[in-house]
Amino acid sequence: MMREPFKLMLICWCIALAASPTCGEQVDFDRDVQPILANFCYECHGPDEASRATDMRLDVVWEVNGADASQAMIVPGDAAGSELSRRLHSDDPEERMPPLESSRKPSHSQIETLQRWIEQGAKHEQHWSFVGPTRRDRPAVSDAEWPRNDVDRIVLAHLEAEGIAPQPDAEATVLARRLALAVNGLPVLPQRLNRFAAAFRLNPELAVDELVDELLASPAYGEHMAWGWLDASRYADTNGYQADGERVMWPWRDWLVRALNANVPFDELTEQMLAGDLLMPVELQSWESGDWIEDAQASEMLLATGFLRNHRY
Repeated sequence: MMREPFKLMLICWCIALAASPTCGEQVDFDRDVQPILANFCYECHGPDEASRATDMRLDVVWEVNGADASQAMIVPGDAAGSELSRRLHSDDPEERMPPLESSRKPSHSQIETLQRWIEQGAKHEQHWSFVGPTRRDRPAVSDAEWPRNDVDRIVLAHLEAEGIAPQPDAEATVLARRLALAVNGLPVLPQRLNRFAAAFRLNPELAVDELVDELLASPAYGEHMAWGWLDASRYADTNGYQADGERVMWPWRDWLVRALNANVPFDELTEQMLAGDLLMPVELQSWESGDWIEDAQASEMLLATGFLRNHRY
């Protein structure tokens, strides 16, 4: 029987191999390089002025680093001529990076990834959240009759790439059940299912539109869609662990359900959860603790910031 420590080591090794780019693969900055720099370099060469050891930074565009090309931290296309590479391989304890006393040491494969990234041009990418979306060309498919819209074309292109044929259209009752579970998390009542099946035979598109509108108008929509937010924000009604006392977080949960049912846009929903107190009218921001705010909108804004307290204490 395989010993547990060795088994765990083997699993971690396989995961590391799967996550690392192979020698012939293009190194991706966000996926392969950024995590290495963040884990091993940014503490002394990153954005935090308080912990930064020198003026040499690795979190900005590389061309601004170094007084001249011979001392540049990163020379795109030339790993051997890059100061970063020399420091990673140096035997001099005064120049070796990370320092020998550091508890964080990149692995051989991680150093090789940095080397190949530099050789491939050291392409620096903004974080994906700052990159505007661009419309891609519609993918080519062999069966031009099957897709009803561009989403269908994307799905079909992936299916064809895997050699999989699309399934036939779902029957009316199956389609209604899938829609209800996806939107409300609840099954369709038998009476409504029968009405949908009858309407679907006459006009499928109209029947689907009416059912979806009905599902979206149900209070169950907000309750079902809130689950993802509750999980992501670590919502709980008790503190957890040994100090598992009751906590009063349900007002934030109910606010979230109301906001989703009111179709509050995603950007507004996010802003309210992160800074609802700052979005309140100015005359209401000086309220004293314990005083109830009469303004209903301001009250909702404060409830929204309960998102920030979804942790153990």
